[in-house]
Amino acid sequence: MEAEITNIVKRNVENLRWATRQAVEDALGRLAADIDAYLAAVHAATRGAMQAALERRRQHAETSEPEIEEQEKTVQSLAGLESALRDIAGREA
Repeated sequence: MEAEITNIVKRNVENLRWATRQAVEDALGRLAADIDAYLAAVHAATRGAMQAALERRRQHAETSEPEIEEQEKTVQSLAGLESALRDIAGREA
């Protein structure tokens, strides 16, 4: 009877060990899948943000360039006016 009880206990312990191992492996598999999905989403979001920033940078460059050219023309005009005013002031002195 004692040998039979020992065998039953061993069998039950082995069944519990196997069930526990399967549960842990399943949980780790789900965790790995969740982490992979999360990392893929983070990667996609990062890539999207980088592309949006690059597009904004391109648009800013396109809109800024004519504005910069206009300001450079204004600076040149002002420099010409300054020179003309100095010439006038020099003649009056």
